[in-house]
Amino acid sequence: MNKNYKTYIYYLPIFLIAMLLQCHIFYPGYMSFDSAFQYSQVVSGEWNNISPIVMVFLWTLTDAIIPGPGGLFLLFQIIALTGLIIFVAHLNWNYWLKTVAIFLVFFWPYNLMIMPHLWKDVGLMSFLFLALGLIQIYKQSAKNRDLILATVTLIVASMFRFEAVFYLLPVVFYLVVLFCKHHNSNKHWLKASLFSVLFILASVTTTQLITHLSNSKKITLWQTVALWDLARVSVKTHEMLLPEFTTGKNITINELSEVDVTWTNLHVFTKTRAGVNAGLIDPYSHQQNKKLFKAWLGMIQNHPLAYLAHRTEVSAHLLRIKESPEQPIDFFYTRNNRDFPDGHTFNNNTINSHVTTWINKHLDYFYFKGWFYLSLQLLLLIYFLVTTNTSTKPMATALSCSGVLSVLVLLFASPSAEQRYLVWLVNSTLLTSLLFLEHLSQKKAPNGRLDSIP
Repeated sequence: MNKNYKTYIYYLPIFLIAMLLQCHIFYPGYMSFDSAFQYSQVVSGEWNNISPIVMVFLWTLTDAIIPGPGGLFLLFQIIALTGLIIFVAHLNWNYWLKTVAIFLVFFWPYNLMIMPHLWKDVGLMSFLFLALGLIQIYKQSAKNRDLILATVTLIVASMFRFEAVFYLLPVVFYLVVLFCKHHNSNKHWLKASLFSVLFILASVTTTQLITHLSNSKKITLWQTVALWDLARVSVKTHEMLLPEFTTGKNITINELSEVDVTWTNLHVFTKTRAGVNAGLIDPYSHQQNKKLFKAWLGMIQNHPLAYLAHRTEVSAHLLRIKESPEQPIDFFYTRNNRDFPDGHTFNNNTINSHVTTWINKHLDYFYFKGWFYLSLQLLLLIYFLVTTNTSTKPMATALSCSGVLSVLVLLFASPSAEQRYLVWLVNSTLLTSLLFLEHLSQKKAPNGRLDSIP
């Protein structure tokens, strides 16, 4: 076995204990309506890109081995835990402190709430954990093989959510800087910029290729956000901005105002009397999409303050700066078995019930709120930007930038205030915090060993 991988044997007991505990509490995972819709594609073989093609593809593979949600649940948990262990293994701490860090992140309250679900957000985070672990390996090994593995894993992660390709760019930049450092190369920024463009192209191209090869039905998804923006700004400006072909006859501003909520776009498409076409079941034509896009851009140009007010309100709910008693518990998690196909057991054992009760009781605590993680991430980013350069600073800065950027992207792209959208903000903050603590320990003991196994 390669010398660089020998120390990971010591982490096998940690992996087994954490996986057994996770499976005992949550296996075979939780399926919301979205998950059930994705699984229906797996069963029928009729794919479409409303769901991430990469997730339906992986679920099809696991379903052939373990039918139902259990196979994909295991795959996501194994990938996430493996990546987390590799990442933490490279911190300059002793074995027992690393063990605490692994369990602390893997069973962090927010992760207990989100990670057991069969959601694309969980797939995204699982592959990001693995990508960050592989980047740590590449940082130490300087081998092109590890660089390729880390890059491919980042590309796969970005395929779970279309907006992820943009807020992962700081991590891509860091990977290029590592490459330049290993090869004594200059012009970091030029190469990082070029590689970032290639990263975006590779992510988009791979998604399109899988969609084409799987003969999936292509459905554009941006309309749901654009239509919600147009509807809410229409209410704010008392001017009907929705194109005629997007709604039923005689729709009014008053009708839109009756279903106007700041925390989800679902009401606009399901609760108006006239009806608003989301463009998913009944897709728009190419010409209609062009008209809709033009109307959306015109709305931003003509009513920028109303648009920003709408988007700020959505973000306030997403970060839980502002709360609404009308928000259903599904905005936090799904704990039911109504969407499970027959024959797939729902986990409701004693410890599962205790965990769910604990989460319900503590949902209003700061460690479940996005504003806390954004505030902490901003403080960490400022610290690492002004601190002297150490081996920890580049990755910590990249993670901080990426976490903050994810919130900026969601400011304009979020279709609701569902807490799963913050999975990268929360976990990037947790990992940056670990790097911050490592940075402090380096200042006290700069000659500490990388892997001090007792």
